[in-house]
Amino acid sequence: MAVLPLDGLGHAIGRVGRRELDGRRKVVSISEITGMEGDIVSMQEIFSFQRLGISETGEVRGAFRASGIRPKFADRIAAAGFRLRTSMFEGQTVV
Repeated sequence: MAVLPLDGLGHAIGRVGRRELDGRRKVVSISEITGMEGDIVSMQEIFSFQRLGISETGEVRGAFRASGIRPKFADRIAAAGFRLRTSMFEGQTVV
């Protein structure tokens, strides 16, 4: 698995992907980079993908689950004019 920076937020967010059983690539973790000490990067997971099963057509089905941790960059995003609902960092979204 590789951590790939997202455009424009590469300094704050990382994503991890993997190839699923159906051959498709999926993002399975979204984490915030919270700091560095020397060569060690500190991260906190914001969302993780949990596989729930396979559909009749063979596609992997699952849900993104929030860790319940509000990311530290949320205030900077709000200051830039983007609204993030607090509820998005709670519960799950089935995909």
